[in-house]
Amino acid sequence: MEKRVLIVIVCVMAVATPAFANLLVNGSFEIGPDPGPHTPGDWGVGNTSLTGWTVTADNINYFGAYCSPHADGSRSIDLIGHQKGAIAQTFTTEPETIYSVTFSLGGFDGGSTSTIRTLEVRAANQSQEYSFDSLGYYREGGMGWRDCAWAFTAIDTSTVLEFAAIQAGDDNGPFLDNVVVTPEPATLLLLGLGAVILRKRKQCRKSGGHHTGEKGM
Repeated sequence: MEKRVLIVIVCVMAVATPAFANLLVNGSFEIGPDPGPHTPGDWGVGNTSLTGWTVTADNINYFGAYCSPHADGSRSIDLIGHQKGAIAQTFTTEPETIYSVTFSLGGFDGGSTSTIRTLEVRAANQSQEYSFDSLGYYREGGMGWRDCAWAFTAIDTSTVLEFAAIQAGDDNGPFLDNVVVTPEPATLLLLGLGAVILRKRKQCRKSGGHHTGEKGM
């Protein structure tokens, strides 16, 4: 019996631990209208020019060559157009599952009252702030990209992931790129084990219901 349980655990781990595909669409903002150096105007609330994403607060700006190199690909977004903006995407989730969110945060120095760039990431009534000091980084040649990681627990079958600029009013905001969401393997392992145990219990009940003992002589 112990060997059979061990085999089940090993098999579930093998299924639960491969690299997962990004659950988001267009996580690096590469699919959208050609921004050239950058979009000539800000994108306001409700704008869906970036495939998979919707602007959810004030306005943002979409950058190409003007702020390269980007963290991934050839485009990224500034979460402040001329006011603090936000961008969001809805994706399918499994309640009680933990999801990993990774992204790149950057910015540039110049024309600002402060060099600190701050955003907040939000999902499933959970949130976390991230800040980046852009002092010494400039548009061409280096945005100082910083890799960030967060995790949240889903509470529904779909979740809205939102990134919002929350720094003091400023024309130069936090830049966002390379957003990736994946389920955490450990959670899937537990879910897989739970499913296996539940199935085995049902099988035991079923076989027990039809069992007839032999009568003694």
